[in-house]
Amino acid sequence: MNRAMSDMLDNPSVRKRLEGLGLEIVPSERRSPEYLAAFLLEEIERRGKVIRAAQHQRGLRRRRKTGPNSLKPLGATAVCPR
Repeated sequence: MNRAMSDMLDNPSVRKRLEGLGLEIVPSERRSPEYLAAFLLEEIERRGKVIRAAQHQRGLRRRRKTGPNSLKPLGATAVCPR
């Protein structure tokens, strides 16, 4: 599927149409699953530092469980629906 998508993006008429819609077509070397996996790990690490610093400044901490209520102010009591 990745190869088919990459081939499609290299088609000049498709590329022109997508760029006309405001899309930026990345070079073929940046379209592989391996590149995406490495990129995501780098972004998670980079942005995670900023997010953790902001949470610390606001007095938030992460609970062990994840989910929509995984952050709470320090000293707050968690209320969990049953």
